[in-house]
Amino acid sequence: MTTSVIQNSCVAGVMKALMASKYVGSFTATDYANITTTARAIADEFIVENTASGAAIADGDNPQIGPLVIQVAAATIFESGATSITPADYTSYAKQIYAASKQALTKLVGFTVPVVPLLTSANYAVLAKSGITNTGTSNIGSTVSPANMGVSPIASTAITGFALSLDVGGAFSTSAQVHGGGKVYAANYVAPTPATLTQAVIDMQAAYTNAAGRAPNFIEYHAGLLNGDVLTPGVYKWSTGVAISGSITLLGDSSSVFVFEIAGVLSLAAAQSIILSGGVLPQNVFWQVAGNTAIGAASNFYGIILCATDITLGANAVMFGQCLSQTAVNFNAVTLN
Repeated sequence: MTTSVIQNSCVAGVMKALMASKYVGSFTATDYANITTTARAIADEFIVENTASGAAIADGDNPQIGPLVIQVAAATIFESGATSITPADYTSYAKQIYAASKQALTKLVGFTVPVVPLLTSANYAVLAKSGITNTGTSNIGSTVSPANMGVSPIASTAITGFALSLDVGGAFSTSAQVHGGGKVYAANYVAPTPATLTQAVIDMQAAYTNAAGRAPNFIEYHAGLLNGDVLTPGVYKWSTGVAISGSITLLGDSSSVFVFEIAGVLSLAAAQSIILSGGVLPQNVFWQVAGNTAIGAASNFYGIILCATDITLGANAVMFGQCLSQTAVNFNAVTLN
């Protein structure tokens, strides 16, 4: 079992155990300090044990929290699939458990991350500067979540595949694929639409800049290669692209904010998902992407994409959030709420 896998298991395991525990609602700052102390004690005890027998480990200083950390630590080592564990392994594993547990517990305390201000661009489920294309039948918005689309500075001819019907007043169009009273706007429609769209694009670009300028809590996490990871609230920054080859979980609550700063492309593999756990809301998840964004066919995606280039959703993809692109947005029989 590689070091990275062990560390990942520790981080994910500790977070899952604590967030799922009956104690999480009553955790205090002192509790979190005790958890870290307990993790250190467990690590020290592993080193002292210096044996491959898998002997029981003491609960540590905090009788409520200690067993949770112990359970994860024991499962990580004794159920790791290793055929033998040497004294040297114990020393190494113990240090990793302490480091990973402390990191995970620090994350659980939570980074205070303000939302990215979208201002008037928040009024659009889809906003693009050079066009919106669609193949097949897509469903944008719903009766409980109406959605608007807009393009600027380009004209309405850059919106294809939606069979637009211009309103008699000339300020917006409608489409059978845009639900819940959602409207479609373009820069060549009558006033006040052009000025409203111009401001929305300005606000979209400002939101992109705001997200890109956030000080990171996590840098180059897993080198941008995500598969099965459990991420906690904070600002994540990559100098490369991010490839999500397997479903990942964003763990937090309704006040948790995630900001992902991606210098390259963002891709989510087909039939994979972004999973929100613990009450995380899609409107609090921000994906700032300098390259293009590709959401795979039949995948499920959550969050607000602030993209400097194209956003493409594959066939039958389902997204809860917004597509805000400084170039184009491309759909293929998708659902966007």
